[in-house]
Amino acid sequence: MARKRAQARTGGAAGRYRVPAGTVYNEFVGVLGPIRGPAEAELHVRVGEHAGRCVDWSIDLIARSGHQEDFLRVKRPLERRTRQRVSVSGSTIRQETFDQLDPRRSVPRIVTKLRAGDTELVDQEYARHIASLYRTWTSGNGVDPHTEVMFQFAMTLRDDPQFGAEGEYSWVRDTVVALDPDRFQDVIAERAAHYFAGRPCTAGVCNPASERMKFLRIGVPSSSPDIPADALDDDQAFHGNPTMGMLADYLNAGRDWVDRLTG
Repeated sequence: MARKRAQARTGGAAGRYRVPAGTVYNEFVGVLGPIRGPAEAELHVRVGEHAGRCVDWSIDLIARSGHQEDFLRVKRPLERRTRQRVSVSGSTIRQETFDQLDPRRSVPRIVTKLRAGDTELVDQEYARHIASLYRTWTSGNGVDPHTEVMFQFAMTLRDDPQFGAEGEYSWVRDTVVALDPDRFQDVIAERAAHYFAGRPCTAGVCNPASERMKFLRIGVPSSSPDIPADALDDDQAFHGNPTMGMLADYLNAGRDWVDRLTG
C-alpha cells in the first residue's frame, strides 16, 4: 500500500506544469486610456520566455491614484491597487479579482488547467488573454492611443524574434511604454521608478502620427522629478518637464533606434 501511494505521488508530480529551466523574464508597463477622473488604469505584464515561447506570465490591471501634479506634491510614487490579475500559477492559469476596499482579499477562478510540457498552451493562452483584455477594455472605454500602443507592444514582444533573448533588440527589457506627449516626470520619475526600482530599465516612446516607436535605455530610474545631470550634454540640457518625444528625438539623433540615454 505504501509503495502504491508513493507511485501515485510520483506520477502526480511528474504531471505538474513546471516553468522550464533557463526561462528569461521581461516586464513592461504603461497606461490604458482614456485618462479621466482621479485614477489612471495601468497595465503591467511580466513574461518568461523560453525557446521563443511565453512559458510563464502574469497580466495585471492596476489603478493608480492621482496624476502627475499629485506626484510632484507628495514627491514619492503614487498609491496603486491591483484590480485584476491573470497569471500562470502552479499547474493552472488563474484569474483573480481583488477587493478594492481590502486589497489583500481576492476572488480566484481557475481558467485553464495545465500539465507537464504545456509550454505551447501557456504561450497561446498569453496571446488569448491579451487579446481578450484588449477587446473588453476598448468595448467599455473606446479606442485610445495609450491603449493601442500598450497592446501592440504586448504582442510585439511575443511575435517579433528581434525582441527575443537572442534578437537585435534583446536589450529592450523592463520597459515603460509611453507616447510622445507624455511627460518625463510622469513616465520615468514616477511610473518607471515605482515598477523598476533599483534596476536598469528602458522606455518605449511611440509617435502616434507616424506609428513608429523609439527605445531608450534609461538606467536605474530615480524618483527625482529632475533629469540626472549626466543624462544629457551640458549645452543640450532640458529644463522643466520635457516630453518623452523631446527626449527620444534628441537622443535618437535621426536614427530609428537608440541604445542608450546615459553614458
